Formats: sequence, structure tokens, C-alpha cells
Amino acid sequence: MVYFLGYMLGSLCLPRLADSHGRKWVFLGAMMTCFSVQLTLLLLPKGNINVVYFMISLMFVTGLQSSVRSPVGFCYFVELAHSRYSVVMLTGWATMEASVYMVCTIYYQNFGKNWEVTMMYAVFLQSLVII
Repeated sequence: MVYFLGYMLGSLCLPRLADSHGRKWVFLGAMMTCFSVQLTLLLLPKGNINVVYFMISLMFVTGLQSSVRSPVGFCYFVELAHSRYSVVMLTGWATMEASVYMVCTIYYQNFGKNWEVTMMYAVFLQSLVII
């Protein structure tokens, strides 16, 4: 629920900020925020009740940056893509975006409930996008 609250509040101002100040820097900031939040969630100690409140605040920040990462990143990618290859490149974008959910679902269904493995996959993809 906190994630969606962050997404809702972020959707009110952050895409407009990207339009007025340039999509590149706002998108890059959102990606670096996502990388640091995902890495922090991965390295948090387990079993402590005080950590739960910190995790809830990190989920709010994840919602904020998600309101920039997907829509602004897609628009920025459309601007960068050559018109001749835009269909193939944007299909690749959508496939990579969906692959996180597909891999997580298959992993949880067939291999185990250890979420750290899927978090490592997400952090790896985030680091590739930032580079």
C-alpha cells in the first residue's frame, strides 16, 4: 500500500519535473535511487522489528522512483531511438521491463521462496541500465 502511495504522489510532480528540467537527469536520478534502495533492501538485517519500519519507508521511495522510471524512461528512450529501429528497441525495453516479473514469478513458483536471489537479479539489471 505504501508503494502505491509513493507512486501516486510521485506521479503528481516528478514526470512534470522531467519535462521541465530534462528527462535525462531525472531518469538517471530515479535509476540511481532505485539501485541504492534495492541494494539497501538486499543488505538489511533480517528478524529485527525496527527494520520493518525502515523497509516500509524504502517501499515508499521505491514507489516515488517508479513513477519516474517507467513513463519518463520510456519517453526518453523514444527520443533517443532512431525511427528506423524504434519498434524493435521499444519491444526490447518492454520485454526487459516484464522479464523481472516473469523471472520472479517462475522462481517463486518452482524453486523457492528466498527473495534475495530475485533481488540480486533486479540489482544487476538496475546496474546495467545505469551504465
